[in-house]
Amino acid sequence: MKKKILFSLLTILLPLGLRAQEAHWTANTATYYTMTVWAIVELEGNELTNTAQLSNIEVAAFCDDECRGVVQGAEFQTAGAHKVLQLTIHSNTATGETISFKAYLKDSGEEESIKSASITFEDNTTIGLPSNPTVLKIRPPYTLGDVNGDDKINVSDASAIVDYVLNPASVTINLDAADVTGDSKVNVSDASKIVDYVLGNATLE
Repeated sequence: MKKKILFSLLTILLPLGLRAQEAHWTANTATYYTMTVWAIVELEGNELTNTAQLSNIEVAAFCDDECRGVVQGAEFQTAGAHKVLQLTIHSNTATGETISFKAYLKDSGEEESIKSASITFEDNTTIGLPSNPTVLKIRPPYTLGDVNGDDKINVSDASAIVDYVLNPASVTINLDAADVTGDSKVNVSDASKIVDYVLGNATLE
């Protein structure tokens, strides 16, 4: 009798466990080269450290429209106060491809582009560490490119970046919104990209 009950429970629970591991995206892993990203996730400005919140998240890396790596939020590793994700990115080109990121929110079924977070693929390299992870920001509480916070993206934002680069003490800007190139730096490259965006020659994502 006990064996029958145990078998019944396994029959019910096993499919649930398998469904919990199903990914929204499927990555192309039949590749020659890989790199690793260690990251924490912020949603609307708040770092996700709650198991239930993380279980609702899936993060994927893309080259153009091709998925190159996926990690479930439930696969986090604890590093101090952080819940860190290890994302392996795959490629058949050893270097040079531009990698962007997206998140899938399971409860709402929404896909979200992770703005200000793109990298260049380099085989056998690592970005971030469990002790010093990079940050992937979903729905940040600011508009990328709106450096001065006036709810507009125009040449004034580019000018504010230039002023900041020349004299950081002379101007107050939103550094997260200013990092439009996604390289975790604020410099003239960001100002240049905003100008290109205003002219219609670039997108901010």
